[in-house]
Amino acid sequence: MRFLDIYQVTQALNTVLTNAKQLTEMRRSWQKVDFESVRNQSALVCNCRHEDLVQLLEVEFVSLLESLSKTNEPVREVMGWADKCCERLMGSSRANHAGQEERGTMSSRSVLIRWGYVTSQVMRDLVSLNFIQKGILANGVLKTDNSQ
Repeated sequence: MRFLDIYQVTQALNTVLTNAKQLTEMRRSWQKVDFESVRNQSALVCNCRHEDLVQLLEVEFVSLLESLSKTNEPVREVMGWADKCCERLMGSSRANHAGQEERGTMSSRSVLIRWGYVTSQVMRDLVSLNFIQKGILANGVLKTDNSQ
C-alpha cells in the first residue's frame, strides 16, 4: 500500500514538473515569496539559521527550478536536491558525533521538524499571495460571500 502511495505522488509530481506552463508559474510565484518573513519566523520558532535558509531557498531551489525544464527526469533532480539538503544539514552533526546513533537520530528528527516548519511558512505565504491575486483576501481577513 505504501509503495502505491509513493508511486502516485511521484507520478503527480512528474506531471507538474514536466509541464512548462506550470514550471513558469512556480518560478513566478517563488519570486514573490517574502523570504525575510520566512527566515525571521523560522529563526524565532525553530532556531533555523538565516544563512542556511538563504542558501537553500533563495539560491539552490531557484537554480533547481531553472534546471527542471532542461532535464528528462525532474523528479530525480528534486529528490537529489532534497538528499543533498539533508546531508548538508545533518552532516556536521554526524561527523561530530560519530558512533552515537541517538544523537544522529535526534539530528534527523530536528531537520525534519524544521523542514516541515519552513515549508509551512512558505506555503502560507504562497497561499496568501494567491488569495491576494484573486482578490479574496482583504485587510488580512478572508472575504466570504456573506461579508460583502
